[in-house]
Amino acid sequence: MPQIIYNKSFEQILSLADSESLINYAIEQNNIDIANLIVPTGKLVNHLQLNAVRKYFEKYNKPVTNFNIFTLKSFVTSIFWKITNRKDYRLISDSYRFALFEEASEKAKLKFYKQSDKPLSSVILQKLSDLISGLKEDGISVDQLKNELISSGENADDIESEKLSDIISLYETYQNLLGDKYLDYPELLNLTNKIIESDKNVFSAIFTPQSKILLDGFSEFKQPELGFISFFAESSVPLAIVIDYSTVFGPLGATLENTILSLTNKGFKLVSTEENEEKLEPHEQNRKYFLSKWLFTPETKVKGPDFKNIIKIFAADSRLNEVVSISKLIKYLILKNNYKPGEICICTRKPDNYSELFREILSLYNIPVNISDRYPLDRSPVAISIFSVLDIVTRGFRRDDIHRAVLSPYLSYLRLSDEDDKSIDGDNLYSVALKLRITGGARREEINSG
Repeated sequence: MPQIIYNKSFEQILSLADSESLINYAIEQNNIDIANLIVPTGKLVNHLQLNAVRKYFEKYNKPVTNFNIFTLKSFVTSIFWKITNRKDYRLISDSYRFALFEEASEKAKLKFYKQSDKPLSSVILQKLSDLISGLKEDGISVDQLKNELISSGENADDIESEKLSDIISLYETYQNLLGDKYLDYPELLNLTNKIIESDKNVFSAIFTPQSKILLDGFSEFKQPELGFISFFAESSVPLAIVIDYSTVFGPLGATLENTILSLTNKGFKLVSTEENEEKLEPHEQNRKYFLSKWLFTPETKVKGPDFKNIIKIFAADSRLNEVVSISKLIKYLILKNNYKPGEICICTRKPDNYSELFREILSLYNIPVNISDRYPLDRSPVAISIFSVLDIVTRGFRRDDIHRAVLSPYLSYLRLSDEDDKSIDGDNLYSVALKLRITGGARREEINSG
């Protein structure tokens, strides 16, 4: 159940320590700038933005710009640009960062990873790039790595020492190429922390007295991120963090406990919002304890409580029958059990094998769906509909092209008349064209003359 870590300024408004509650509060106040919501992923940002804008429109019947919903990276970046001069720095992209690593690999004196004059393979370079970026995100500097190499001394394996030496050399060369103007995100975060540490009143210049900040849905924070959040411990700007942590069953991951200790040591407070566990049935308590303890364990022989009342196993003759059966079950749950589509999740080991089937079958049952995988643009229904309209013009109004366009659910066509506009019956239009043997298409001589 959720726990809330909050600073003193948030103590009187704990009822807002929830994404939906904070957004609703900003809408009720008709001031979307007072709410600053921070979530783990960009996809969740887009989802919350869409819902928030829709709610605002439903209440005030007018459009609104985006709410202040960020990832932690975009939130830190927005603060950085507010407390610095944009002309002094440039935030580099991931592709630019990789290009700098490629240049650094050519300049660095590598002994283990590069034993000839040939450049490093893209695979090895990508792995080293990710490794060093991970070290930077964890707040590990070149000097710390050098000290690690020195402290290992004679006890270290020769190969491991060469590996670490190469990593240090590549890391240091990359930092030199960045210089003082170019920043990757870990560098930007560290610089932000230094600026805030030198001026603790910087938040009062960025946020209004009505501003509220909520971090929701995070499972862990890197050390530099914890450092950034810690600056709000004594701030007048209300800040709270909602985490999924049970005081009875413990966290699903050990890092959450470390996060709680780190922040409470800085001055944050902790409060539990979980319901009384004694109200739960014994088998529900057993399941929660079992999942909390064993979900991420490497152990293979784990005997758990009885899940047969909440887990059912079905088999289907084919993939199509499987998808159809699942779609029927979802429709039943929505109509008979009053479930909302957003409360139902379908998980599969290989989504690529199922995504197109689910898109097709669920649409037949009029079930809205958000499928997380991405498919090629040439198979996108919206893109196909747009190109079908262009094909009508470029191919000279061919019968098949017109039929495909007017049947698209993403497009609508009206037939102008004296009285009013009437929609076009695509099937009727196509059947008449067949009977009259109208094929359409530009004539050969017109194509040649063009």
